Amino acid sequence: VLFRSEQELYNLIIKLPRYAGMIRNSSDQYDRIDWYLPQLNEHYEGKCRSENYYSHMIEYQKYDYLIQQNNPFYICSQPNNIYVYNLNEYPYQYIDWRYEWLPASTEFSRTRKVKKYVGYLNSGFDCCIDILPQLS
Repeated sequence: VLFRSEQELYNLIIKLPRYAGMIRNSSDQYDRIDWYLPQLNEHYEGKCRSENYYSHMIEYQKYDYLIQQNNPFYICSQPNNIYVYNLNEYPYQYIDWRYEWLPASTEFSRTRKVKKYVGYLNSGFDCCIDILPQLS
């Protein structure tokens, strides 16, 4: 399943009983948190990838903000999986942090690259689950 936007991903996962009460944080695409599950006080950031990866990149600024929230989660969709990472349970020492030259923005018109500090989360840990099978 290939999602072209976080909105498409959101529209699908809210069909699962676990995420039924999830609300979109706002229509502002620059919000630091994409979704919120009020009854469990959970905060979510979502990313859609067009290819399959074993590990998933998260910008440090995004991670740092999320980890300060109650119950932070990172959802990363790709064609064959939708991974949900529980960031409170993910072992920090196993995040592969590094600097990389990346586009300043995801807007295609802004192709200037900047140096960003990013981490790679490995989907092989128990604190990461694939929810795609639950949607079949």
